[in-house]
Amino acid sequence: ATDAIERMTGTELDGRRINCRRDVQSAERRSGAAADPDAWKTKPWTRTLGTLDDNQEVDEAAVFALLARRDVAREAKDFTMADGLLDQLEDLGVHLQDARRQRMWWLGFRAD
Repeated sequence: ATDAIERMTGTELDGRRINCRRDVQSAERRSGAAADPDAWKTKPWTRTLGTLDDNQEVDEAAVFALLARRDVAREAKDFTMADGLLDQLEDLGVHLQDARRQRMWWLGFRAD
C-alpha cells in the first residue's frame, strides 16, 4: 500500500491532482492499537467565522477562559455550572459547537 500511495500521489485524474495518504484508522485497527474515543475533548477550541464578526467585538481571552471553565465543569459532570457558563457565553454573543467531536465558537450565526 505504501508503494501505491507514493506512485499515485501527484498524478492527475480528470484534471485534478491526486493526493493519497495512509489510512491511520485502518493501520491502527490492523496493529491492534485502539484509538482513544475521548481524544477529541482535548482539542483546542478554535474560532470560526460568524455573521457578527464585523459588527461585534469580544474579548477572546475571556471567551477562552469561560470555555475552559465549562470544559472542567462538564468533565466533573457539573452540568448546572456548565449550563451557567454557556449562558454567560451567549450573553457575550458567543455560540459554540462541541458535539460530534467539534470544538468551535463564533459570534452570531456561522458564516461558513
